[in-house]
Amino acid sequence: TVRLESSTNVSGATSQDSCKCDEGFYRSSWDADVYSCQACPLGGWCVNETVYAGPGHYLLGFARLRECRLELDGVGSVCRGEAAGTENQCAEGHEGFLCGSCATGYARSVNTMPCSTKCADLGPTGWHVAKVVGTHVVSACVAHVTAVLAVQSQMSLRATPVHSVLIRTLQNWLAAMSVLAVVDLSSIPYLTREAGDVEEFEGSTV
Repeated sequence: TVRLESSTNVSGATSQDSCKCDEGFYRSSWDADVYSCQACPLGGWCVNETVYAGPGHYLLGFARLRECRLELDGVGSVCRGEAAGTENQCAEGHEGFLCGSCATGYARSVNTMPCSTKCADLGPTGWHVAKVVGTHVVSACVAHVTAVLAVQSQMSLRATPVHSVLIRTLQNWLAAMSVLAVVDLSSIPYLTREAGDVEEFEGSTV
């Protein structure tokens, strides 16, 4: 009788084809001649010798899982996992690789945030187009005024006006700080010090 580790076979089996991996294990290869039963990877679940993604994870390929980072308030991960015989399931409003893209009709303000806003709730499209165009027009006007003031000061051989310097400084500062709008600071690991660590440090000698 043929027997593979972590597998179940029928009585009198004469080949590996008769062996089936136990629940919680998956078949490492569908090659009938060379395969073994491997423990189900972390974040997934296995049935019928196949790996499926569990909640909070996304199946990239054969037995390859990736943890999803996007989470909806009060709901959990946007990756819903898989049911037997299905592909990766995403939360409402999400689709694509790692459920990281917004589905049609949904939006978000920052790429690192979930797509929890319905476009229909944002108001008329024309209003949003007008805001974007207005913002760019104002920025262009400020840049134009700053450039004109700088040129005039050079032509008159006088010191650069204080207000011109302040405007350019403000522009540079806003450009630098705009990066923080797309950075998820909560994902940055930080060190914590426990009470026991402090006591151990105070009692150490150099």
